Amino acid sequence: MVPIRQDIPPSVISSQSRHSTRTDGWVWVFACVDHDTAEAWAHVAKVGDRFAALQPVCDAVIDRWGRLDADVARGLALRHD
Repeated sequence: MVPIRQDIPPSVISSQSRHSTRTDGWVWVFACVDHDTAEAWAHVAKVGDRFAALQPVCDAVIDRWGRLDADVARGLALRHD
């Protein structure tokens, strides 16, 4: 695992798109990219609601901090593109 730099606040870029497949019809693709290390997390969902949109962010937090608890990622900056 790449250590998190302490001299700058961590930032994550999140984006979404909608795609069509032959077998599943429309699906939503949500992605989260660490701006500093270029690591990416993605989630594909049939229903593109707020819970599906947060899944890659939750995966990134768990990957970085080892758990998903209150205030574990305090100071993390999210940008939606």
